[in-house]
Amino acid sequence: MPYILKEENIEEFLRKSEMDEFEEEDFGEFYPDNYKMVDKSGMFEDFRFKLVVLESLLGKNASFVDEFKEFTKKLEEKYDDYVFEIGNFINPVIVEPILKFLENVELTEEDLEKVDEICIGGGLEIYGILCPNWDGEDELFEIKSVKGFEKLKNLKKVIFISCCDEELLDEFRESGIEVE
Repeated sequence: MPYILKEENIEEFLRKSEMDEFEEEDFGEFYPDNYKMVDKSGMFEDFRFKLVVLESLLGKNASFVDEFKEFTKKLEEKYDDYVFEIGNFINPVIVEPILKFLENVELTEEDLEKVDEICIGGGLEIYGILCPNWDGEDELFEIKSVKGFEKLKNLKKVIFISCCDEELLDEFRESGIEVE
């Protein structure tokens, strides 16, 4: 099960990592029982689906992209890249400042119009940014609802690999969207 890595614990976390003195409480809250990922913009019912939409916009000059890149760059500089390359722990670690940023992203109409294709699968870049050592072995990014996809007026194609039940894809098909 993944943990939430809280920003206020990072310095102590790094000190303990050098001495291999970790205890469970060093990782903050345990996900999913004690922490819910929420789309605070209210655009999508499931934050995990919002992540798929955000992923599709990373290379399309969307309104949030420059701020997101600058934000993650500052975090990497502040925490010396170590936090973003956590790979030696049994449980994945969600970087809370990035989670909070993504939860609060509000997409513009122009952003929504740029989405013509999405990919639902475990290998998305945005998952690696949010949870650097996630291995896809659990349901951390499993989509439970695609409600809100109707806002994506130019969505023509959904590439399905994993991370949701196939029945959810019927909502796209019923709207005339190609599912591959």
